[in-house]
Amino acid sequence: IDPEQFRIDSVFDRVATTGTVWLGLTIGCAQCHDHKFDPIEQKEYYRLFAFLNNQDEPTLKVSGAGADGVTTLVMKERTTPRKTTVLIKGDFTRPAEEVTPGTPAVLHPLDPLQGLPTRLDLARWIVSPRNPLTARVLVNRIWQQYFGRGIVETENDFGLQGTPPSHPELLDWLALELLERKWSLKEMHRLIVTSHTYRQSSAE
Repeated sequence: IDPEQFRIDSVFDRVATTGTVWLGLTIGCAQCHDHKFDPIEQKEYYRLFAFLNNQDEPTLKVSGAGADGVTTLVMKERTTPRKTTVLIKGDFTRPAEEVTPGTPAVLHPLDPLQGLPTRLDLARWIVSPRNPLTARVLVNRIWQQYFGRGIVETENDFGLQGTPPSHPELLDWLALELLERKWSLKEMHRLIVTSHTYRQSSAE
Protein backbone atom coordinates (compact mmCIF):
# COMPACT_ATOMS: atom_id res chain seq x y z
CA ILE A 1 0.00 0.00 0.00
CA ASP A 2 1.16 3.55 -0.73
CA PRO A 3 2.57 5.08 2.50
CA GLU A 4 0.73 8.34 1.88
CA GLN A 5 -2.54 6.54 1.26
CA PHE A 6 -2.03 4.63 4.52
CA ARG A 7 -1.40 7.92 6.35
CA ILE A 8 -4.45 9.59 4.83
CA ASP A 9 -6.63 6.58 5.69
CA SER A 10 -5.41 6.84 9.30
CA VAL A 11 -6.45 10.49 9.43
CA PHE A 12 -9.84 9.61 7.92
CA ASP A 13 -10.29 7.13 10.75
CA ARG A 14 -9.33 9.71 13.38
CA VAL A 15 -11.80 12.27 12.03
CA ALA A 16 -14.65 9.74 11.98
CA THR A 17 -13.77 8.49 15.47
CA THR A 18 -13.57 12.02 16.87
CA GLY A 19 -16.98 12.83 15.43
CA THR A 20 -18.61 9.66 16.72
CA VAL A 21 -17.02 9.47 20.18
CA TRP A 22 -17.21 13.12 21.22
CA LEU A 23 -20.02 14.59 19.13
CA GLY A 24 -22.27 11.62 18.41
CA LEU A 25 -22.29 12.58 14.73
CA THR A 26 -21.60 10.56 11.60
CA ILE A 27 -19.09 13.12 10.35
CA GLY A 28 -17.31 10.42 8.34
CA CYS A 29 -20.27 10.41 5.94
CA ALA A 30 -19.05 13.77 4.60
CA GLN A 31 -15.67 12.41 3.48
CA CYS A 32 -16.72 12.00 -0.16
CA HIS A 33 -19.65 14.45 -0.45
CA ASP A 34 -21.83 16.75 1.61
CA HIS A 35 -23.58 14.78 4.35
CA LYS A 36 -26.86 13.45 2.97
CA PHE A 37 -28.83 14.03 6.17
CA ASP A 38 -26.98 16.31 8.60
CA PRO A 39 -25.94 19.90 7.82
CA ILE A 40 -22.23 19.06 7.44
CA GLU A 41 -20.52 19.98 4.20
CA GLN A 42 -17.65 18.05 2.66
CA LYS A 43 -15.49 21.16 3.01
CA GLU A 44 -16.22 21.21 6.74
CA TYR A 45 -15.16 17.58 6.99
CA TYR A 46 -11.78 18.46 5.53
CA ARG A 47 -11.48 21.46 7.83
CA LEU A 48 -11.74 18.98 10.73
CA PHE A 49 -9.33 16.73 8.82
CA ALA A 50 -6.83 19.61 8.77
CA PHE A 51 -6.56 19.54 12.59
CA LEU A 52 -5.35 15.94 12.44
CA ASN A 53 -3.24 16.27 9.30
CA ASN A 54 -0.40 18.28 10.82
CA GLN A 55 1.26 15.57 12.86
CA ASP A 56 4.01 13.11 12.08
CA GLU A 57 2.94 9.52 12.44
CA PRO A 58 4.37 7.93 15.59
CA THR A 59 7.05 5.27 15.26
CA LEU A 60 7.65 2.45 17.71
CA LYS A 61 11.03 1.21 18.77
CA VAL A 62 10.81 -2.51 19.42
CA SER A 63 12.81 -3.97 22.29
CA GLY A 64 15.32 -6.59 21.21
CA ALA A 65 15.50 -5.26 17.67
CA GLY A 66 18.48 -3.02 18.13
CA ALA A 67 16.38 -0.23 19.63
CA ASP A 68 17.72 1.95 22.40
CA GLY A 69 14.39 1.98 24.16
CA VAL A 70 10.62 1.91 23.81
CA THR A 71 8.63 4.96 22.76
CA THR A 72 4.97 5.76 23.24
CA LEU A 73 2.38 6.51 20.56
CA VAL A 74 2.39 10.28 20.94
CA MET A 75 1.80 12.28 17.78
CA LYS A 76 4.22 15.14 17.19
CA GLU A 77 3.11 18.42 15.64
CA ARG A 78 4.94 19.34 12.47
CA THR A 79 6.93 22.57 12.44
CA THR A 80 5.58 23.32 8.97
CA PRO A 81 1.88 22.39 8.67
CA ARG A 82 0.84 20.16 5.81
CA LYS A 83 -1.31 21.59 3.08
CA THR A 84 -4.84 20.21 3.44
CA THR A 85 -7.31 20.16 0.57
CA VAL A 86 -10.75 18.79 -0.10
CA LEU A 87 -10.25 15.40 -1.74
CA ILE A 88 -12.60 14.74 -4.64
CA LYS A 89 -14.71 11.71 -3.68
CA GLY A 90 -12.27 11.11 -0.82
CA ASP A 91 -9.49 10.15 -3.27
CA PHE A 92 -6.09 11.33 -1.99
CA THR A 93 -4.79 11.54 -5.57
CA ARG A 94 -7.46 14.13 -6.50
CA PRO A 95 -6.86 17.25 -4.38
CA ALA A 96 -9.15 20.23 -4.88
CA GLU A 97 -9.75 23.40 -2.83
CA GLU A 98 -7.27 24.13 -0.04
CA VAL A 99 -8.76 24.44 3.47
CA THR A 100 -7.58 25.49 6.92
CA PRO A 101 -8.54 23.93 10.28
CA GLY A 102 -12.14 24.67 11.27
CA THR A 103 -15.35 23.23 12.66
CA PRO A 104 -18.88 22.66 11.31
CA ALA A 105 -20.89 25.87 11.06
CA VAL A 106 -23.98 24.17 12.49
CA LEU A 107 -22.27 24.00 15.90
CA HIS A 108 -20.83 26.73 18.12
CA PRO A 109 -17.99 28.84 16.67
CA LEU A 110 -14.33 27.98 17.18
CA ASP A 111 -12.28 30.57 19.08
CA PRO A 112 -8.59 29.75 18.52
CA LEU A 113 -6.14 30.88 21.18
CA GLN A 114 -3.91 32.45 18.55
CA GLY A 115 -2.98 32.10 14.89
CA LEU A 116 -3.80 28.96 12.96
CA PRO A 117 -6.09 26.69 15.03
CA THR A 118 -4.40 23.63 16.53
CA ARG A 119 -5.49 20.32 18.05
CA LEU A 120 -5.56 22.05 21.44
CA ASP A 121 -8.09 24.54 20.04
CA LEU A 122 -10.13 21.59 18.73
CA ALA A 123 -10.01 19.90 22.14
CA ARG A 124 -11.18 23.10 23.87
CA TRP A 125 -13.96 23.45 21.31
CA ILE A 126 -15.13 19.88 21.91
CA VAL A 127 -15.46 20.35 25.70
CA SER A 128 -16.68 23.94 25.58
CA PRO A 129 -19.76 24.64 27.73
CA ARG A 130 -21.29 26.07 24.55
CA ASN A 131 -21.05 22.70 22.83
CA PRO A 132 -24.56 21.17 22.82
CA LEU A 133 -23.34 17.64 22.16
CA THR A 134 -20.30 16.34 24.04
CA ALA A 135 -21.73 16.23 27.57
CA ARG A 136 -25.03 14.79 26.31
CA VAL A 137 -23.27 12.10 24.29
CA LEU A 138 -21.17 11.04 27.29
CA VAL A 139 -23.98 10.90 29.85
CA ASN A 140 -26.19 9.08 27.36
CA ARG A 141 -23.57 6.33 27.07
CA ILE A 142 -23.31 6.06 30.85
CA TRP A 143 -27.09 5.81 31.10
CA GLN A 144 -27.10 3.11 28.43
CA GLN A 145 -24.58 1.01 30.36
CA TYR A 146 -26.86 0.94 33.42
CA PHE A 147 -30.27 0.68 31.81
CA GLY A 148 -29.51 -1.21 28.60
CA ARG A 149 -30.86 1.59 26.42
CA GLY A 150 -29.77 5.18 26.10
CA ILE A 151 -32.03 8.18 26.52
CA VAL A 152 -31.06 8.56 22.85
CA GLU A 153 -31.14 4.98 21.54
CA THR A 154 -28.75 5.71 18.67
CA GLU A 155 -25.86 6.49 20.98
CA ASN A 156 -23.42 7.17 18.12
CA ASP A 157 -25.80 9.29 16.05
CA PHE A 158 -27.36 12.41 17.51
CA GLY A 159 -28.01 13.72 14.01
CA LEU A 160 -31.19 13.86 11.97
CA GLN A 161 -31.13 10.11 11.33
CA GLY A 162 -30.80 9.34 15.03
CA THR A 163 -33.71 8.76 17.38
CA PRO A 164 -34.90 11.73 19.46
CA PRO A 165 -34.32 11.49 23.23
CA SER A 166 -37.08 9.72 25.14
CA HIS A 167 -36.63 12.17 28.04
CA PRO A 168 -34.93 15.34 26.72
CA GLU A 169 -35.18 17.21 30.03
CA LEU A 170 -33.40 14.36 31.81
CA LEU A 171 -30.66 14.30 29.18
CA ASP A 172 -30.17 18.07 29.53
CA TRP A 173 -30.07 17.84 33.32
CA LEU A 174 -27.51 15.04 33.31
CA ALA A 175 -25.34 16.96 30.84
CA LEU A 176 -25.41 20.03 33.07
CA GLU A 177 -24.54 17.87 36.08
CA LEU A 178 -21.52 16.52 34.21
CA LEU A 179 -20.33 20.07 33.50
CA GLU A 180 -20.93 21.21 37.07
CA ARG A 181 -19.05 18.15 38.36
CA LYS A 182 -16.07 19.12 36.16
CA TRP A 183 -16.44 16.20 33.76
CA SER A 184 -16.04 13.65 36.54
CA LEU A 185 -17.34 10.33 35.20
CA LYS A 186 -16.96 8.84 38.68
CA GLU A 187 -19.38 11.45 40.03
CA MET A 188 -21.87 10.69 37.27
CA HIS A 189 -21.76 6.95 37.96
CA ARG A 190 -22.37 7.66 41.63
CA LEU A 191 -25.24 10.01 40.81
CA ILE A 192 -27.01 7.40 38.68
CA VAL A 193 -26.51 4.34 40.89
CA THR A 194 -27.71 6.20 44.00
CA SER A 195 -30.79 7.54 42.23
CA HIS A 196 -34.31 6.29 42.99
CA THR A 197 -34.69 5.36 39.32
CA TYR A 198 -31.76 2.95 39.43
CA ARG A 199 -32.53 1.47 42.86
CA GLN A 200 -36.18 0.69 42.27
CA SER A 201 -37.19 -2.91 41.63
CA SER A 202 -37.89 -4.04 38.11
CA ALA A 203 -40.27 -6.72 39.38
CA GLU A 204 -43.93 -6.11 38.69
